[in-house]
Amino acid sequence: MTWGTAKVQEGRLLTGRALLDTLSDHDRVFRSSSWSRGNVRGAGYDLTLATDLMVVPVAPGADHFKPYERGQRRLDDIILAPGDTALVSTQERFSLDFDLAGNVGPKFSLAARGLLILTGVAVDPGYGRSRHNSGRWLPMEDQRLHFIVANVGPHDIALRPGHEKLAFLQLFTVGRGVIRTQTASVGFEVLQSQLFESVSNSATGGLAYFRNVRDLARRIDTVEGETKRVSDTVDKVEKASEYVVVFGVFLVATTILGVLAAFLFQTVTNLPPDLTSAESIAGLSVAGVYVVSIATLVIFSISRIRK
Repeated sequence: MTWGTAKVQEGRLLTGRALLDTLSDHDRVFRSSSWSRGNVRGAGYDLTLATDLMVVPVAPGADHFKPYERGQRRLDDIILAPGDTALVSTQERFSLDFDLAGNVGPKFSLAARGLLILTGVAVDPGYGRSRHNSGRWLPMEDQRLHFIVANVGPHDIALRPGHEKLAFLQLFTVGRGVIRTQTASVGFEVLQSQLFESVSNSATGGLAYFRNVRDLARRIDTVEGETKRVSDTVDKVEKASEYVVVFGVFLVATTILGVLAAFLFQTVTNLPPDLTSAESIAGLSVAGVYVVSIATLVIFSISRIRK
């Protein structure tokens, strides 16, 4: 089997000149106006995010989605917040011949940013071709690959329609004995209906698992915020209670000490004149010890309450 000047064996991966010649052959892999030579790599081709045929959140983190039908272009970046999902399509329109097959894999540069890409891994011979009434297998007008993407990382991810390289396509030659049948495709409309059934209803839009994880994280953040506010309120009440208790103890202690001081002063004033100096000192010492003991007990109680 020979294309251009490159000889290619059946069942081999197309690389280099053979790959470029195959892609350049009119409608052999893609419809001629839908692919770019700049996307050709040494052993494959980078598939590009289309500007239409997508369902994306109306805003990062939003529960509502906006559909872009065929031909309804979006040029602004698609911003996916953590937990957001979307349905997108390739810019390339397939018209794969029956002696070619493809393998599809996500770009690691996007996976490293936390973007999960869900898609099939094989492109069957004849994908993008349909049988005409004349019996000939002709290229379909607009047959693409569709991807479900989800942001499973910690930060927003921006995807640029018309420029972002979503996946990598490898092409292989196959034997001429392939049975020619039209390759069934789930199709954009079916995926939109099944996964984004109501683009304005948060209960059914998007992939359930990622949406539920995102909603759970939001609820946890809300609960944590409420818990912090309650904790701050309790702390304020506790501090206010401590101040009230300390003030009450201080007030009681001051009253007791005042009463004791007045009693001591009255006692000293009314001492009988016939008491000896030793007896007076002894009486005053006992009263002083009592007063100091009460004061020490009050100070200790206050310090324990403040702790």
